[in-house]
Amino acid sequence: IDEKILKKAEKYSEALKIYRKGNFKAAYAIFEEIVSEFGDRSSEVMRERCELMIKEPPTDWKGVWKMDSK
Repeated sequence: IDEKILKKAEKYSEALKIYRKGNFKAAYAIFEEIVSEFGDRSSEVMRERCELMIKEPPTDWKGVWKMDSK
């Protein structure tokens, strides 16, 4: 496996664990690093979700993003 891909996967996994625990600011920072370093689209989406959660924290967070519309 390419070292760059492995590094990105490890960072993404770390950020996702933090996100699922509800620490959106910390997860945002890691997703931002991934976007800056790798230009990863899935990390951009997660960064945007973190931004929304920081602005309007969920009251019943269970670690799963719930889409309200398509």
